[in-house]
Amino acid sequence: MVVSFTTARAFRRSVGTTLRRFSSSVDIGDRFGVSSCTIFDRHIYFKRDDLFAFPDAPHVTGNKVRKLHQLYHEQRLPPVVVSYGGVQSNAMRALAALCQLRGSSFVYFSRPVPEQLRRDPIGNFADACRAGMRLVELSADDYRALASSGQLTPAALDAWAQETAPDDSSAMTPSEPLFVSQGVADELAQAGIDRLCDDLAAFIAAFQETQHDPRPWKVLFATGTGVSAFFAAAYFHRHRTPAEAIALPCATSAATLRQDLLRLEHRLLRADASSGGGVLPTVLDTDPAPRRRFGEVYREHWDLWRALQQQTDMPFDLLYAPRAWELLLAHAAAAEAAVATSTAAAAATTAAPS
Repeated sequence: MVVSFTTARAFRRSVGTTLRRFSSSVDIGDRFGVSSCTIFDRHIYFKRDDLFAFPDAPHVTGNKVRKLHQLYHEQRLPPVVVSYGGVQSNAMRALAALCQLRGSSFVYFSRPVPEQLRRDPIGNFADACRAGMRLVELSADDYRALASSGQLTPAALDAWAQETAPDDSSAMTPSEPLFVSQGVADELAQAGIDRLCDDLAAFIAAFQETQHDPRPWKVLFATGTGVSAFFAAAYFHRHRTPAEAIALPCATSAATLRQDLLRLEHRLLRADASSGGGVLPTVLDTDPAPRRRFGEVYREHWDLWRALQQQTDMPFDLLYAPRAWELLLAHAAAAEAAVATSTAAAAATTAAPS
């Protein structure tokens, strides 16, 4: 899955770039895991996190490698790791694999599993079950309470106890498990995101120096929880990197994502003042694009995904990438229309008799 897009020209067409400069920027990108290509007549730089994986868990790649960097490099995990979220979550699959690798039990809370999926497990759900995940299903109300509180609720603990046999290794007291927020949206993710931003900052500095182009960059994140964009914004501010972190709301509306980021900031600052706060990523408004329900299949997204596949040999996922590009293209079209309207108005004013 592509989780961050980097462009030096903020949706503007890269007209006038010479072949020599382009080749030079490609060489720079190779040193920092950055690829570039032209998509929909716009020159885009991609941080290729899809090529990163844990050495002994090669199926855990990309953004989740960043978020779980700290846990992966700890010598020992707690006996039980607990998290919650959707039943096809990438974070669920990655945590299950990491716990299996380290010999820890993984307990995962979710809403009721669809009967079809229970009969015929597929995708991330099947992978997590094979890795030994212990699933605890909650009613819609109990799950909502768990997700909104961000901690184990009495109802969740009761459901866990009912699902667990006395001799099960996941039968632990509430004080012992490591609780990981949905999508690893907590301080555990910071170390890995900081390493990502180290690469981005070094690439931007090298590009600006060799291309004699001092313009600031915009780093775009196709977001679910927004935690990657959150820590990137804090990093860029802390290190005075000439870059702006922009979150593309793929799983929620822009308003909901802004609220989630504020809650995340409040929770992290309350836990650790050094986690970085006071600077939030820019959230791209969703108004220019049609409203979408996350996880549903849309013909427009399928057509957009096919168009992306035809224009580049880089892989794009079907869940986040089409929505991210739908937002980008809608904003680009709106900006171009605004420029055209402004130009027309200026021409009409100039032509008007005095």
